[in-house]
Amino acid sequence: MKAPGEEEKQRRALAIGIDRAGSMSGEKLEMAKSASIATAEVLTRNDYIGVWAFDSESHVVVPMTRLTSTTAVAGQIASL
Repeated sequence: MKAPGEEEKQRRALAIGIDRAGSMSGEKLEMAKSASIATAEVLTRNDYIGVWAFDSESHVVVPMTRLTSTTAVAGQIASL
């Protein structure tokens, strides 16, 4: 039983795919990275995130994991 007004904490899992093929170079890729970082920043420590980059193949940038450090995730995304 829950106390009245008690909000249930829900966990989210977010998978982000970033196209890093040649057509996405420059400003397009930078915008995709910025949007991905901004999205990670609104998640909480209860949430999960995974980031993959793809061109002719898929590459794991951040394996699906519980978000313990937004700074670490942002750094991994920025390194694309």
